[in-house]
Amino acid sequence: MLCGDNFIRVFFVGDILGIIQILLKVMICEKLCCFRIDLFFWWVTFYNRLIINVRMCSLKIKSQKPTACYHGWRFSNLITKGKTQSHQKNEENYFIADMPLRHSKKQYNMSFTTGGLFYNESILVVGEYLSLNDWDATKKSVIRNNTIQSRTKSSILRRVREICLRLQLLSISQLTLIKYGSRSEQQYMLWLAICKRFAFIHEFAVEILREKFLRMDSLLTLEEYQGFFEVKARWHEKLDQLQKSTCERMRQVLFQILREAGIITDTNMIIPAMLTPELVKAILMDDPALLRVFPISDMDIQTWLK
Repeated sequence: MLCGDNFIRVFFVGDILGIIQILLKVMICEKLCCFRIDLFFWWVTFYNRLIINVRMCSLKIKSQKPTACYHGWRFSNLITKGKTQSHQKNEENYFIADMPLRHSKKQYNMSFTTGGLFYNESILVVGEYLSLNDWDATKKSVIRNNTIQSRTKSSILRRVREICLRLQLLSISQLTLIKYGSRSEQQYMLWLAICKRFAFIHEFAVEILREKFLRMDSLLTLEEYQGFFEVKARWHEKLDQLQKSTCERMRQVLFQILREAGIITDTNMIIPAMLTPELVKAILMDDPALLRVFPISDMDIQTWLK
């Protein structure tokens, strides 16, 4: 059974031989110049993603927690080797629930329409939590003192509840970056919290946003969002039953969040993420697969996983 370095070595040799064979075949025909370049980059991209998947699996194995590999690629011989049948079944259940599937059957939580990134409000709430170290006490304190400066009581309750539900998903090191980090670190961490809370946004970030970045297609169009939504609606009846005005509101809020998080510009151009070493470390300690919600290259992920 192939695993670890042997597994990587076999695919490495196969990729090299495949690339050489393709180049020798197409170099005899000048008309296939563009085709030759496309094939070469396809093989390079495939190899990079393969290495990333294997290393993510290795990290999860070390922590005795299986990982979800890129777009459903999973090498079961790396994960289930030496496991009992019952243990394998538990790992399979975790795998299905943990990874952002293209057609996940779980129900989507669409409450992100409550507001945008909540940048200023989140920093205030995190500061209160780091002082009290208790989320219930934090919510009561923020509501009682109207820390986030909302005009009505219903607005305070709604916003504080949503902000706390997002922030509760982050680790202490991640919350500390929101309180004391740079503005970009704060924005990226709040974006991460949103992706952890909302599977719909998580899948959009991985399947559309980052895929476009990897293809060097920087413009995020409304049509691409609509196509993504329609695909998801085929697998989720509640999405298909939403009012047109609600769907429009969802799209507006999502693009607002992307702009406020520094993921896209005002003209919907994707901005390459510049993750600091501290931020990368905080994410790797949580789950390396979460790096995929940012517009970063496979090469960067491969470097960080070493």
